[in-house]
Amino acid sequence: MHSLGFHKNPLELTEECHLDGQIAALIKSLTCNPHFDAKACRQLVDDTDAETVLAILALFTKNLNSSYMALNINNVSSRSDEVQKIAHRIAGTAELLGFRALGALARELQFEFKMNPLPEDAGDKLNKFKTYMDETIRTVQTSCPSLDCSP
Repeated sequence: MHSLGFHKNPLELTEECHLDGQIAALIKSLTCNPHFDAKACRQLVDDTDAETVLAILALFTKNLNSSYMALNINNVSSRSDEVQKIAHRIAGTAELLGFRALGALARELQFEFKMNPLPEDAGDKLNKFKTYMDETIRTVQTSCPSLDCSP
């Protein structure tokens, strides 16, 4: 029956169970981040699979790392277009993975910097954004140290 796709072989099932256990443990560990929505992440696992979620998380964290460094090194806060690009790059995937507060703040920054190149409270919001980014990076690195997240 395996050839018809109704049943998987025992080795495939064992690998799937192992990955499912890993992702369940990872999601539980990520809940130490107060801005993490485990339900959203579980939904992504249900819609895709554990392997895909781990790949998305690794790529997201790499991008988050490089974006965080760009915001800190290049005094990017004075360059509206760069802030918009960084915020746009982070927003959707953050929300998809369950980092909803980070995603919402990224969307807010993207919109504000589009409407006004230097919003009055830009420094405060960028600092909050960088704090959320740093917390997310640290949470992922602590929760899944074997995940390659280096930029």
